[in-house]
Amino acid sequence: MPQPNPTLTTYVFIDVVDFSLRASGAQADIVREMNALVRGALEQRHDIPDDKLLLLPAGDGVCICLQADARMAYDIHMQLALHLLKQLHERAGSPETATPEFALRIGIDSNNDIEVIDINGQRNMAGAGINMTQRIMGLADRNQIVVSDTIYSLLKNHTDYPPASFREFTPIVKHDEEITVYQYRDERHAAEGLNIEPPNALRHPDIRKPGRQTGLINIYPLRNEQVFHDVRADIRNAQKRIWLAGVGLSEVVPLTELLETLSAKSQVQVSDERKLQVRLLLLDAISSPAVFRTFLESNNRQFKEYLDADRHDPQNPLEEHPYFEHQLFNHFKETYNKLVAMTAHRDSALKDAVRFYAHNPNCWLAIVDDTAYFQPYSFGGKTSNEQGSFTIGHLMPVFKYRAGAQRDVFALLEDHFHKLWITTDTDLFHVGVRLANRAYFAKMMFTIRKHWFRHVYGALYPIRSSQEGKYRPRLKPRKPCHLNRQRRQILMSWTVGNHRLRVKCPIINYSREGVLLEVTGRPHPEPEEIVELKIVAAADSDEADCEPPEAAYLKIKLISPTGGKFIVLRREKRYVEKKKKPAQDEEHEENEGDEEDKLRIFIALQAYEAGTPLTPKG
Repeated sequence: MPQPNPTLTTYVFIDVVDFSLRASGAQADIVREMNALVRGALEQRHDIPDDKLLLLPAGDGVCICLQADARMAYDIHMQLALHLLKQLHERAGSPETATPEFALRIGIDSNNDIEVIDINGQRNMAGAGINMTQRIMGLADRNQIVVSDTIYSLLKNHTDYPPASFREFTPIVKHDEEITVYQYRDERHAAEGLNIEPPNALRHPDIRKPGRQTGLINIYPLRNEQVFHDVRADIRNAQKRIWLAGVGLSEVVPLTELLETLSAKSQVQVSDERKLQVRLLLLDAISSPAVFRTFLESNNRQFKEYLDADRHDPQNPLEEHPYFEHQLFNHFKETYNKLVAMTAHRDSALKDAVRFYAHNPNCWLAIVDDTAYFQPYSFGGKTSNEQGSFTIGHLMPVFKYRAGAQRDVFALLEDHFHKLWITTDTDLFHVGVRLANRAYFAKMMFTIRKHWFRHVYGALYPIRSSQEGKYRPRLKPRKPCHLNRQRRQILMSWTVGNHRLRVKCPIINYSREGVLLEVTGRPHPEPEEIVELKIVAAADSDEADCEPPEAAYLKIKLISPTGGKFIVLRREKRYVEKKKKPAQDEEHEENEGDEEDKLRIFIALQAYEAGTPLTPKG
């Protein structure tokens, strides 16, 4: 059988935009009208030999095939495309048109393809050219023309088609093939129906191109069943290693369903020297980061319950602290119990494969051989949401990487996991001890981190409200002041009538624009009064002591810029539990006014600047 001879063929692929959204009756009218426009455009051309022209229907489009012939103009394809758009534009403005309005998109390419006889005995074309032309056409928007690099190279040297009349794009099409295409955008034809705006499909960069350079091979919209399926399949086929981080408390990719497979894999002999390496990095739920995460996943009522839990009431032992009822802790305990049951044998390889981190890995990560599944870790929710747990980490996209790319993200994730592993000093044995003594560890966490936890609560659920009655978060963070430990206080002075009053006050906390002072048992200014501040040593301290850096910094950055002038914003009264005194002091204590001893008064001051709307009191 003689081999078919390839023929240089130029394709003008035409398609109706949003054809499938039309009603069936309108579709038939549109196809009929489109065919009439194509035939009318071809009838205007007398330089196209009949044997060199082939029209191929494509449902809601037509492909005009022009086999090479010296009698045809070099730009016959562009002339046909522009003529079609011009006729379509004039048709839309005609009141006699009964067919619904529609738009076309056009793609043009050229290639050496072969002519064949199809199943109906009709002439047809086969080859890469006609397939690529259809993909190029799919990149265009309504009434736009997009051409291939081959067509552009033939046109750009002619004065009628200067390079400035084209816009270049490098999209990725089917089979992840990157191509170069050009949108024809000559403004001379804009009034004749040519759309010169950038196509939507090409306006935004395709993330697949830079993604391939980083080794990205897939993106899952969220941590879903497909992720679990793929991770589990990779674990079954693992040959070298299985590293999992942050999967212990996962609800979509549950570790408990993987443990049997992981245990079996940990026994696989990779070489004479070693077995397949299994490493599990799980969250230590008896740690401050875990408590902090719990807070961010709790609503206002739950958060307050954790903070206000009475840890000294014998009727409510610490083991029953509400934190231990949270979903996160329960998942942690369930996973631990199953791991302990599976590693009961002394020679269990899985026993040394588990560690519990107390630092935040900032991700959900699974590395199996040379493939990594990575999800940027996030949790928490809007403070206005009071519906319960706000875990959103599993809703983030999951990225799948492979090792060996030009910019190897896999190597970074591998290094990240390794550093977490070697800096984690808690394994199953240590966690068992911590669980047995969780009362002590919880008490220590809630005592040492009390200030921080209360700051988090105040930031997420602020109690101060604005004039509009809406919750207003604290705009300028405050930090506790340590000057009191260094025997430094604030000397505050203000004028009442003709008298100048001065008192020394301890600094409770400060921000970049003000301080909070305690004035218990002393005279104090009223809100909106102006005071002057100066940092001094306590009366019983050595005045020759070197000034601590904190005091020097507050002087330079907070007090000096306003000449020490501050304005009183508000006054607060708080009742604070007294510290327990030794038994020998109980008799003396009875003679004191308990309520008075508990009362503490604080004033908040803001740095005063000229022009402030507040009017100082005389």
